[in-house]
Amino acid sequence: MLPKLFRLSKKSDFDTVFKQGRRKALRYFFVQWLKNEKNHPRIGIIISNKVSKKATLRNKIKRRIREIVWNMLPSLGSTDVIILAKTGSVNIPYNAIQQDLENILYIIKK
Repeated sequence: MLPKLFRLSKKSDFDTVFKQGRRKALRYFFVQWLKNEKNHPRIGIIISNKVSKKATLRNKIKRRIREIVWNMLPSLGSTDVIILAKTGSVNIPYNAIQQDLENILYIIKK
């Protein structure tokens, strides 16, 4: 689990990133990001019921994303990032998720 310091939790924070942030579609995810005024990154993860009706599968994807993002935190700088899972992201292997999310670093650094 990500520490509270590194989580986007307020609806207003999500709305700000959705309205003002940049958006990029990856193979399995949509990513939106916006620079913030804090000295650390904050992450929000959204997995809708359209991805899977089973909560266990949605939670499995979230756990995998959190683990990968935890290792990427120092490289993200002071950025708010929202990761939205696409419907095809249910049965993909861990390595594919990792490769897709590592592309975020390259995109955000531009």
